[in-house]
Amino acid sequence: MSAIVPITIYHTNDLHSDLTQWTSAVSYLKAQRRFHDKKKETSLFFDIGDHTDRSHVVTEATRGKGNVELLNEAEISHVTIGNNEGITFSRQELGSLYEKANFKVLLANLFDEQGKRPEWALPYDVIETKEGIRMGLIGITIPFYPFYNELGWDIQDPLMLLPGILEKVKAQSDIVVLLSHMGLDYDEEIAESFPDIDVILGAHTHHLLKEAEVINQSLVAQSAKMHIT
Repeated sequence: MSAIVPITIYHTNDLHSDLTQWTSAVSYLKAQRRFHDKKKETSLFFDIGDHTDRSHVVTEATRGKGNVELLNEAEISHVTIGNNEGITFSRQELGSLYEKANFKVLLANLFDEQGKRPEWALPYDVIETKEGIRMGLIGITIPFYPFYNELGWDIQDPLMLLPGILEKVKAQSDIVVLLSHMGLDYDEEIAESFPDIDVILGAHTHHLLKEAEVINQSLVAQSAKMHIT
């Protein structure tokens, strides 16, 4: 009989630069990190996009780099971008946004006009927990085609890209986790279509699932706007 290994995932999403909430959120995340470290358990901390919103003076004045500093302070390990990062900053601003990030940006479906992914983003990452479990992490964002195209990006349908990426990730991983800034309807469609994805952590449409859904063997979680799950 194999032992049950607890792995706890915390994620923030759709903060929209509501920085009044961020201090208490970070205090909670740090307390949870200490709690799991004391128990020698693995805990993971992600952000799933729309952390920035240019309606806030800090974000506007720093072109989002102040938000990156906040994510660094919270010791977030991986993020994907939302539409607020992707289409409210110029291509040059987005290109420099994560220069000082201490975390990895996962974004599988954004390319430049030459078909290359930006240097600041990875389609996926594979990490190994202290218990020896290999976790494949993939990031995708909502493809608002006209806006990205106007900015000089080639945003692609992640559902078309996922089969090829999943083949690579699944070969290296025991568990596959999708960081999705796509919205609940898309996440449910992905779960139906890709049973090799074990966990889908979703954002964008601000839905709150008090109990995660299990769809076609995939666990789908949504935590509304700036909730901690």
